[in-house]
Amino acid sequence: MSDTSVKNDKVMKGVDRETIRDVLNNYARGASTEQCAQSAGVDYDTAYQIIADAIAAAQNSA
Repeated sequence: MSDTSVKNDKVMKGVDRETIRDVLNNYARGASTEQCAQSAGVDYDTAYQIIADAIAAAQNSA
């Protein structure tokens, strides 16, 4: 397991895949971080971290 995946597991502990998918789908459709958090039922900081991790992962894989 890479260092990145270990770090992401620690940050996302307790957040299920459905919630992550909801946050990222809403963000991809132009919703703000606050809107993503509200629609997925998580707090702002969790939504922000989900989005930030996804962006970082996309940049690292490109």
